[in-house]
Amino acid sequence: MNKKYYIVIASVISVTIVLLALLNFNTVIFLYTKYFDPHSIDVFFFKGSKMLTNVSVSLFAFYPTKNGTVFKKIYQGFNLKYFSIPLSNLTDYVGHWIKHYGYNITPSLVGFASYYINNPNGTITIYSQPFSISVSPYNVTHGIGKTVVKEFINPVEHIVKRRNGNSVKANTITTTTTSVPTTSTSAGTACEIVYVLNSVWYYPSNNSLGPVPLSIAYVTDPNTNDYSGDLGLGIGSSTQSGYKISFGITYLSFINMQVAGISITANANSFSVKKEVYLGSDYGVNSQFAEIYTYGQIAVANYSYWIGYGCPPGAGVGIFPPNGYCIEVLVTGLEVNGTTNNYSPAIYDTNTPLIPPTDFFSFTNNLTKVYVIEPHQVGTYFNFSTTSTTSYGYVSGSIPAGLIITKLASRLGIFIPLWVTLVISPSVSIVQFTNYDSVEFTEITLVSSSNNAYYIYMAFSNNSFTIGSSTYHLPYYYYYINYTT
Repeated sequence: MNKKYYIVIASVISVTIVLLALLNFNTVIFLYTKYFDPHSIDVFFFKGSKMLTNVSVSLFAFYPTKNGTVFKKIYQGFNLKYFSIPLSNLTDYVGHWIKHYGYNITPSLVGFASYYINNPNGTITIYSQPFSISVSPYNVTHGIGKTVVKEFINPVEHIVKRRNGNSVKANTITTTTTSVPTTSTSAGTACEIVYVLNSVWYYPSNNSLGPVPLSIAYVTDPNTNDYSGDLGLGIGSSTQSGYKISFGITYLSFINMQVAGISITANANSFSVKKEVYLGSDYGVNSQFAEIYTYGQIAVANYSYWIGYGCPPGAGVGIFPPNGYCIEVLVTGLEVNGTTNNYSPAIYDTNTPLIPPTDFFSFTNNLTKVYVIEPHQVGTYFNFSTTSTTSYGYVSGSIPAGLIITKLASRLGIFIPLWVTLVISPSVSIVQFTNYDSVEFTEITLVSSSNNAYYIYMAFSNNSFTIGSSTYHLPYYYYYINYTT
C-alpha cells in the first residue's frame, strides 16, 4: 500500500476519534442505531446524562379488530441497557390499524419503565415511570426503524424493604390480579419489576365510538331573549410539513409529557377546520347551551405491579404479591374525515349537550374569569393555542377524561369499580399535541341585549405541566357564563 494511503487512513481515524470525543453519548447512540440497525425500534433510558443499565420494561399494545379494541402485553424485560423491537414483530399490529384507518392514524405502544438503587440500610428505592412509543404504520411496512431515548423525569418512587427475611413490601396500596407473572426460579441479586394488565374499561364500549366534548358554553341566564351569540372551535396549519395532532394522556404525578394514544397527520401545506354553534334567540335556537364534540373511544387500563426475586438481594426467590396499582387513560379510537392528504377529527355541534353543563360545573372547581360583557354591548373572547418550537410541541387543548368516565359510565351501562373512579380525578386531561406552525383556537361571542352584564369563566386544569422552560395550565374549553341583574 502506498504511503499516502496510510496517511489518509490515519487522518480519517484521527478525525473520527475527535468527532466521537465531541459527540455526547445520546448522539453516538443515534448514529449507531441509524446506520447499523435500521430495521428495529431501539429504546434507551436515561436519567439526566447517564444511561441506565438496570431497567425493567413492561410494554403493551392496543389495536382495533372486527370484534373491538384489543389491549395486551407484547414485551417484558429485566435489567436492560436498552431493548429492541424488530419491525417484523409489528407488522400484524400495524396491519390492524391500516385496515381500519389506512395510514391516517399513528398509534402508540404504551408501557412502564422501572429501575432501582440499592440503599445502605438494606432497602431498595424503585423509580417507575410510564412511557409511550409512537409507531408509524408506513415506516413499519417500509422497514424504517428508529431510535427512541426516554428520560426519567420526576418518576414515582417506591421504598422496598425486607420483611421476615423472605418477602418484600412496598409502601403503596395493594390489590389483586387475575394473572400471575412469571420470572426466574433461581435466586439472584437483580430486582425485577413487572406490570400486569388486570382489566380495561372502555367508553362507550370496546367496539364503538362515543361523543367526546371538545368545547362547551353554558349561559346561566334562562331568558334567551336577553342575549345571542356563538361558540366556535378551529384548528389549522400553514406549515409546509403539514399539520399533526396527537391525542393522549398527561400522566398524573409526572411533569414530563407522555403522548399515549393516536395521532393524525395532514400533509397539505395549508389546512384548517372550524365548527360554529349558536346561543340565545337571534338565530332561532333559543338555547342556553352550545357544544362542539367529536366521536372517540377512551380506554381506562388498570395495572398491578409486582416485585421479583432478589429485591433486595437475598430477600427470597420468586414473585411476591402485587405491591400496588396504577391507572392509565388512553384515546384508543377516533372518527376522522377528510380527503387524501387532509385528515382531522370529525367535529359536530349541538344545542342539547351530551354532558349537561350543570353536571360539568359540579366537577369543576377551577374556573377563571376571562372576560366581561357590559349591558347592551358585544363581546368576543378568543383562546388561542399557538405551538412553540420545543421538541415536545405545544399542548393546545384537553378533554376531561375523569368527568366523561364518572358521569357517562352509568348512563351507558358501563361498570367501573368505585376505586377506579376515585383514582381518576376529574382534572386528568386527555390532551392534544401539535407540531409547530399550527394553531387551535376557541372563540365565544355574546351580545347583551338587556341590562345584564355577562361574566365569562373558563375551566383550566389543576395540573401544571412543564415543556422546555415554560409551565402551562391546560384549558378545558368549558365556558361558564354567569350574569347579574
